[in-house]
Amino acid sequence: MALTFWLRIYSSFLLILFFSQNFVNSSAQSSGDAVALLSFKSHITYDPDGALASWGNNSLHFCNWLGVSCSNESGNESRVTALELIGIDLAGSISPSLGNLSFLQKLHISKTQISGFIPHELGYLSNLKLLILSHNSLAGEIPHTLSQCSLLEVISLKSNMLVGEIPSNLSLCTMLGVIDVSSNKLIGTIPTSFGALKELEVLMLHINKLVATEEGDWNFLTALTNCSNLKFLGLGSNSLTGQLPISVTNLSVQLKYLDMAANQIYGGIPFGIEKLVNLQVLSLGMNHFSGVIPPSIGELLSLTWNKISGNIPIEIGNLIGLSLLDLENNNLSGTIPVGIEKLNSLQGLYLDGNRFSGEIPYNIGNLSKLTKLFLDHNDFSGHIPSNLGSCKQLMLLRLQFNKFMGTIPKEIFSITSLSLGIDLSNNLLTGLLSIDVGLLVNLEYLALSSNKLSGQIPSNLAQCVQLKYLFIDNNLFQGNIPLSLGLLKSLEFFNLSYNNLSGKIPKFSESLQYLDLSYNQLEGEVPQNGIFLNISAFSMYGNDKLCGGIVELKLQPCFMNKKASRKKHTLTVLLATVIPITCIILLFVLSTWRRRKSKKIPSIERLDKDQSHVQVSYAELRRATNGFSSHNLIGRGSFGSIYIGNLDHNWQKSIAIKVLNLQQRGASKSFELECKALRNVRHRNLVRILTSCSSINHEGSDFKALVFEYMSNGNLDKWLHQPSIFDNDIPKKLTIIQRMNTIIDVASAIDYLHNHGPIPIIHCDLKPSNVLLDEDMVAHVSDFGLARLLIDTTKQSSQTSTSSIAFKGTTGYAAPEYGVANQISVEGDVYSFGIILLELFTGRRPIDETFHEGLTLHLFVKASLPERAMDIVDPYLLLQEEDDEVGEGLRHMRVVSKFELDCIVSMLKVGLHCSEESPTERIQIAQAFNELYSIRNIFLKSSNDRTTHL
Repeated sequence: MALTFWLRIYSSFLLILFFSQNFVNSSAQSSGDAVALLSFKSHITYDPDGALASWGNNSLHFCNWLGVSCSNESGNESRVTALELIGIDLAGSISPSLGNLSFLQKLHISKTQISGFIPHELGYLSNLKLLILSHNSLAGEIPHTLSQCSLLEVISLKSNMLVGEIPSNLSLCTMLGVIDVSSNKLIGTIPTSFGALKELEVLMLHINKLVATEEGDWNFLTALTNCSNLKFLGLGSNSLTGQLPISVTNLSVQLKYLDMAANQIYGGIPFGIEKLVNLQVLSLGMNHFSGVIPPSIGELLSLTWNKISGNIPIEIGNLIGLSLLDLENNNLSGTIPVGIEKLNSLQGLYLDGNRFSGEIPYNIGNLSKLTKLFLDHNDFSGHIPSNLGSCKQLMLLRLQFNKFMGTIPKEIFSITSLSLGIDLSNNLLTGLLSIDVGLLVNLEYLALSSNKLSGQIPSNLAQCVQLKYLFIDNNLFQGNIPLSLGLLKSLEFFNLSYNNLSGKIPKFSESLQYLDLSYNQLEGEVPQNGIFLNISAFSMYGNDKLCGGIVELKLQPCFMNKKASRKKHTLTVLLATVIPITCIILLFVLSTWRRRKSKKIPSIERLDKDQSHVQVSYAELRRATNGFSSHNLIGRGSFGSIYIGNLDHNWQKSIAIKVLNLQQRGASKSFELECKALRNVRHRNLVRILTSCSSINHEGSDFKALVFEYMSNGNLDKWLHQPSIFDNDIPKKLTIIQRMNTIIDVASAIDYLHNHGPIPIIHCDLKPSNVLLDEDMVAHVSDFGLARLLIDTTKQSSQTSTSSIAFKGTTGYAAPEYGVANQISVEGDVYSFGIILLELFTGRRPIDETFHEGLTLHLFVKASLPERAMDIVDPYLLLQEEDDEVGEGLRHMRVVSKFELDCIVSMLKVGLHCSEESPTERIQIAQAFNELYSIRNIFLKSSNDRTTHL
């Protein structure tokens, strides 16, 4: 009995032990920590990769769930001390139950799609040391309860959508060493209480909406001087204004990084900032700083887009550790100081957009770590130093818009690291393009436009297999286009216009998106494949010996050219054998023919009797317009009305018929001037006149009309100011690139009229309503009713009086000097062009009702650039339409980037240079065209690069 009794006792003990162990395990599995974690999982609405699949698995202890770490510090029971979910594709919200993880020391949930609010219950985590919720989609305010986490050392909430003010009571977390709330939508002032954080090393508040509008708002900077361990301070891209307090020079001597860029700070840079001896990065760009550069301010210096003037201090050569010198777009002048070649650590040198002059220091090649060199848009002269070839890490070289002369050093082409681009356009460079250019096998962008380079284009260019953008227009290149260039499979944009190239057009790669061969001496057949099938993707005006191609080119068939060539050869043989007799006979016959011809001039006057213009009579024009019906009326001008019409057989497309109101004074003169101006001009961006008609109408009165190609997209004025154009009930507006293309088209047309046509022509009435857009949105300048041939104006100027020469432009677009003198000039056209450019990007007419008391569109724009560009740019351009890849044609809006805004500002500056009040201060239209062309190329390249990286 006794044995049985003890066996029963022992068995009961084993059962109790077994069940107690299972109870402990079950208790642990169902403890508050596990419940809190499961609550977190229940708030996750999207987990495509099953990252949290292990959570809730009864066979797996919660301490082994993904992202969970535990400790046994509380005894036998394991407690959660860390929850880390980084870079996991999750969506949902943060459960307030995480506040029950009382032993949690690290909460790191970043780079997910977590949204919603930050639970105020996180303030219950009394052991929390690290809180990182960055790179999510969290909204709402930062909970004030976080101040209860007294052990908190790191708080990072950057790259979310948090709003409200920064809680000042965070200073109660006295152990805080890192505060990063950058890239949110926080408002208000910066708490001065942060000055009590003795352990603070990193304070990143940039890219928010924080303000400092009064002197007292800057007290936070004085308070931060008490943070003796501060090393990183980021305040850029906020709304801080006023002068930078002198207290900035008293910040911690340990400070390495100071960013105040993209605010509205003005005044000078405080002297004494050199006391921050450990400062490596000082970014003050895109503010309103003025004055001069202090002699010693950091190892990475950015003062871009300010109003800094004076010279670069010679002491800059003492900053041996300087890795970036960014002074672009200021008012700096003088030369590059001697000693800059000592900066052996320099990787980026950005001096573009200033007024520097003189030569590039020859020893600039000593900057062996240089990767980007921007000296463009200055007044540099002399030769490009061959020593640049020693910069073997250089990736991007920009020297455009200076006065460099001589040849391009072949040593530059030995820098095989050059991949992003070389821009030497708009200089005075001469000589041949070295065959060594083929060594740049990684180069994507090469611009040599608007120089005086000559000789043949080296076939070795085809070895630059990565080339996407090649611009060698406006030079003196001659000979054939190398066939090898057609092998460049990466080439997208290629401009060869305005050279002396001859021979046939080679075959080009299918990758080509735009090709300009205009104004050369090319001959032969235009291909009918690839890019040559899209009339808007290529241009070849000014090559009179080309034939064939697609029908839109309206070139002669090539067999006619061959027939004419054989006929010419036969005639030459005949003339060589019977010269005396043939000459006499030909002269006699020609004289007789001309006399007979002059007696038989028909009622239909053709603008150029040597060209095969369509012949049309009054009766045909009347039929084409349904009796000049009001339904066909599409516009009215100063001297007549414009009708749309359709001829039955002579012309396949719709035509625009300008019927002159001969009762209007000056209408007949306008008709004569327009015929005279357009007689021999041929350009892609001029409205093509088909014929003219001078006859008698059905009432027996004189009738005069001009017949043009019809432009289906109306005029520029309508696009800018008449929102009655709709597309699926959405007002159609011009995009940034469409506006860039339009103004470049206009500039190209005016440049042709002024500088490249048979006789220089002054338009005299440039305005948006005279800029027409065809079906491909290509712009065409029209209405030459006030145009003058420059040879006529020269004759007029030689007369004793010009008072009889009446000129009436359009108010707001006519140059100021036209109001006090009748002498017209090409500078007057440039002024009108500049006003159109300003109107195009601001959406404001020059006679806007807001302009009064001497304010003009020019002054309005000038007073606002660059700091208030957002206030004057056409609001539609700040929100651009994009096609939705998924929504089958649906559109959504995106905010224009700062880069895009900078490009718009650059274009507006060209408009300001064109519309200066004094004619002598205006730039020439050729320069305006080149600058606008360069801006658009940069815009397109950057847009393509951004698309590639998305």
